[in-house]
Amino acid sequence: MAKGISERHRLYGLTSHSGNLPKPLDEKEIKDVSIKMMMKDSEDLIPHILDKKWLLYETTESDPFYISDNPVARQNRRDFGPLWGNLGLAVTGIEIYFPLTKTLSLAMLCEGHEQTFQDVISKIGFLRTVMPDFEQQLPVDSEWIEKHRRGFEEGAPIPIVAENVINHNSLQVKWSSRFVFSSKNDFSLARQMIAFDPRFKNGIKIRVS
Repeated sequence: MAKGISERHRLYGLTSHSGNLPKPLDEKEIKDVSIKMMMKDSEDLIPHILDKKWLLYETTESDPFYISDNPVARQNRRDFGPLWGNLGLAVTGIEIYFPLTKTLSLAMLCEGHEQTFQDVISKIGFLRTVMPDFEQQLPVDSEWIEKHRRGFEEGAPIPIVAENVINHNSLQVKWSSRFVFSSKNDFSLARQMIAFDPRFKNGIKIRVS
């Protein structure tokens, strides 16, 4: 944090000992400062993007993905308590989604998701060895497993069901600044979300300290 503050002080023309207030910036200077900070932050963030497992999720044209004016959306199903956030790029369990087309979405997942899937595969293999008829007692969706295996190992698009499309689209609504776009003139999900919580009109705001 101290490094980040020092960088901001330098960009705003402050010194560590002057105690000066920030000088007023015109519109061009504000843009320049923002671009410099984005470039610096990008360098720090790249390793946390590259260490994720990249997958493609696929839907149908009749049930398309939304995309918003802030399309890189994040979620984390793990809760670390009231004192800790869970949306940082390096946080365990983080999921990042970016719609590429109306039917394809790029997912960048914490490597723990792949490990969980591999653990499931291992347990199923073990059960098949010791209990050949276990699938009759505990049905396993072999097609679902094979599609995810190909997604993780071969990069093949993973078809998802309607409930997952709703989750993807709800993230676009949550993270949007002003606009949500769809190949179909159907924004019922966005309207329902805003009716439930008007804060979704303005999307999630990231605070920098």
